[in-house]
Amino acid sequence: MKRHIIIVAIALLSTVVKPMIKDPSYWQQISLPNIYVAPATNSLTINGKSSVFKYTLKNEGTPDKIELKMPDAMSFVIKFPTAKMEWFLQDQKCLGGKKDKFASTQIRLRSDHIKNIYGLSFLGSIQNKQLGTSRENHFSIFFHIEECYVGGPEYGFAFYENGKTALFYNCGNCNLNNQYWWDWPGLDRGQIGNENVNDPGNKVANALNDPSQERYYNIQVTKAGDFVVQVIDPKTWQKSECIIKKPTWFPNVYGKGGYITVNAKRNDDSRANMGSWDLQAVKVWQ
Repeated sequence: MKRHIIIVAIALLSTVVKPMIKDPSYWQQISLPNIYVAPATNSLTINGKSSVFKYTLKNEGTPDKIELKMPDAMSFVIKFPTAKMEWFLQDQKCLGGKKDKFASTQIRLRSDHIKNIYGLSFLGSIQNKQLGTSRENHFSIFFHIEECYVGGPEYGFAFYENGKTALFYNCGNCNLNNQYWWDWPGLDRGQIGNENVNDPGNKVANALNDPSQERYYNIQVTKAGDFVVQVIDPKTWQKSECIIKKPTWFPNVYGKGGYITVNAKRNDDSRANMGSWDLQAVKVWQ
């Protein structure tokens, strides 16, 4: 009888200490209803319906922006902007924000404020991407606390023109002059082997190296403020997973409220074509 008790105790202990990631059924799908588009972008598909945005002109002759509110905006195909950004795209309530090039963007899809966020997720792929030399052109999806992108922390995924690999990133004091930035696996995968990343066999780094394959991209925040990053095949549920320690300058954002934003930004006249981003099933852990 005593031997049985010991065996049960050991079994229970092993289940308690093993880190568990929630199954997809526990994700909370969200909408990105706040939509801002520069007319020069021309094309954005929302919920399977393609929209073409034409130029309208303000009195001073600068291109106006398109602002939409679509509560059920759940899936998107974002074609990379064809024109360099020449003006600051921002919604009405944020017009007092700093007009910084880092905050300029041609397409912005933002959630409403969400309480108690413990991570983000999306299902997607980037098609027909050409590599170029610019670090100024990218797609990204990220969590942020500041609604108007003026300071505060961010974490998310970025897809840059000058790299094949999708990047996990942390940003502090974002869009301010004293901004901090760190990404992984880094330019030319230069951060592989970083002491703050536990990625056995480089499985996650390798999975991030081909964004043309449709995958779930997941980030979960631990109680300690670190990050569990996953790439999952939606057909087989084969999962690659690593743990990334947060930089010392990055705050613990476990359970913090904030927003999820998706954007596409061209700040450089590079001739490379970033292609299109098929993005759906944007979710958060709550």
